[in-house]
Amino acid sequence: MFPLSDLVLPGCSTLLHVFEPRYLRLVDDLRRGQGRLGAVLISHGSEVGGGDRRFRVGTLCRVDEITALRGGGFLAVLAGEERIVVRMWLPDDPYPLALVVQEPQSSDLEVGVERDLEDLETLVRRALWAGIEAGHSVSPATFSLPGPAPYLLYQLTQIAPISILDKQRVLEASDRETAEAILRAALDDVVSLFMRWMDTEDR
Repeated sequence: MFPLSDLVLPGCSTLLHVFEPRYLRLVDDLRRGQGRLGAVLISHGSEVGGGDRRFRVGTLCRVDEITALRGGGFLAVLAGEERIVVRMWLPDDPYPLALVVQEPQSSDLEVGVERDLEDLETLVRRALWAGIEAGHSVSPATFSLPGPAPYLLYQLTQIAPISILDKQRVLEASDRETAEAILRAALDDVVSLFMRWMDTEDR
């Protein structure tokens, strides 16, 4: 397991800098094994040194690439595959270990998933444009979604200019309808915030 201060969602990827001795050992074990690990968001504390508190719902990740750094350590590309739920944390040996279950959202994520996502995509683009107009550093609103279909909701969530805790709530949602509702509400809130910011700047 790798507790992170960033969130890895299914269908999305992140670049991980590995330098702590316990995680260097993890990299060695990944190279000898199946190249998969669980990633969970840290709720309190830091990635470095341990003693952190963690969310229970995370993502099973595939390690797509590991590059050794000249000054020591590694860069690893983590590709999220599906949701996992931590049932029990085990003693570190030397890195975090846990008993987890793979727990994807309900099957409607896989059948007809593009049915209602067009308007969600429009909301995400609107939020990004509002963020740009308000002078915030956000992703370009001209994004394209690579798919495949079961991951589109998570990819929209990844791009959306909402808080990491709202993104975690989308990941924790047990069904697609709830996940969409959480994302819509978070987008409405952030657009309202950006609009108020622009009104304040114009005065």
